[in-house]
Amino acid sequence: MNYIDCYNQYKNKIFSYFYYNLGKDRELAEDLTSETFLKGYDKIDSYDDTFSFSTWIFKIARNKLIDHYRKDTSDVSINGDENLDIEEFIKYEGDFTRKIDTEFDMKQVYMALDKIPETYKDYIVMKYLNEFSTKEISNITGKSEANIRKIISRGLERLINILQPNTPEYEKL
Repeated sequence: MNYIDCYNQYKNKIFSYFYYNLGKDRELAEDLTSETFLKGYDKIDSYDDTFSFSTWIFKIARNKLIDHYRKDTSDVSINGDENLDIEEFIKYEGDFTRKIDTEFDMKQVYMALDKIPETYKDYIVMKYLNEFSTKEISNITGKSEANIRKIISRGLERLINILQPNTPEYEKL
C-alpha cells in the first residue's frame, strides 16, 4: 500500500483523535492531522513494518498532540502504581460500554469527555473512538499495558461519575 492509500485510510481516525482531544477545535485538528501526515511522509524511511502503519502514524499523532500541549499548557500527569487490579479495569470498562450502549446519549459522552483531564481523555479516545487495543496503545505511547489499563480505568470512573444523573457535573452537560 502506498502512502496516499494509507493517508486515505487513516486521515479520519487521526482527525477524530485530534478533534476530541482538542475540545472539538476543527481547525486545529485539521492542522495537526496535516502536520502528522507530513511528518510521517518525511520519516517514512524510519517506519518499522513489524508494527502496523496505524500504530506508527498514531505515535506520530500523539507526539504532535503532546508538542501542542507543551506549547500551550502544562502537562497533566498521572501518579501511582502501575499495578492495576485487572478486575477493576474490567469493572469500569464493562460498566462504561454497557451504559454507553443503553443509557448514555453520545452527545453527553462527548461533552463529558471535555470535562475530564486531557491525559485520561487521550487514552479513552484511542481505546473507544479509535478502537485501539491496549497493546496498540502501549506501542503508540510507550507505556506498559498495565499502566494504560489503570489510566483508562481511572478515566472511565471519572466519565461515569460525570454522566450520573442528579450530580452537579451531569446538570452542567
